[in-house]
Amino acid sequence: CEWTCIISCFMLMKKSKNLYQICFFVCLTAGIFPLLTPAVITNCGPGYYRYYQYWLEHMEEKAALLGEKKELEAKIDSIEQEAEAQNADAELAPVQEEIKILKKEYADCGVQELKDAQKKVDQAQAAYNALGFFKFRERKEAQAEIEKANSALNSKKSEIKKAKNDIQQKIDSKEREVERINERLEEKREQIRAGKKPAERRIEQIDEELTRPR
Repeated sequence: CEWTCIISCFMLMKKSKNLYQICFFVCLTAGIFPLLTPAVITNCGPGYYRYYQYWLEHMEEKAALLGEKKELEAKIDSIEQEAEAQNADAELAPVQEEIKILKKEYADCGVQELKDAQKKVDQAQAAYNALGFFKFRERKEAQAEIEKANSALNSKKSEIKKAKNDIQQKIDSKEREVERINERLEEKREQIRAGKKPAERRIEQIDEELTRPR
């Protein structure tokens, strides 16, 4: 076709009879040849003229099949929308709020207590450093205060660690509860989506009917 267009341009400019005959026979051959031989058509069905002739003679049947396919596709979309519309917000919201509170409690757990205990250790150390070298009795008492403050600090760290572990266990429990709720929700969605399968199978049958050789 492209070569015929180019030759036609020269034919019109030169008014050549020979070029006209070439164009005529090229168009005639190029028009008849595809009707008599198969072609590679991947999107429009089999590559034989009989295929298109059949559907031209059965346009009502084709329209009915295409209409049915459109209705089935709309049904599938409706089912998918129904599945996506399923949610468990009413059930999830209070659990997620509890998790949020627990995480804040975990982050704040023992922060001020540790600061206070560390402050006492620093004060005891500062008092010890301020004493002269020959103040043996006072230095001994100050050293005892440092050890006492360090012991209190370590004890507080152990208490806070235990408290945080308890909070973390509660968080893990709530997160597992969220997972169970989401799993139930997904199962419900899959049950709804199962209704698409008959429609999808029917669409495959319609496509096969529309594309099979005639």
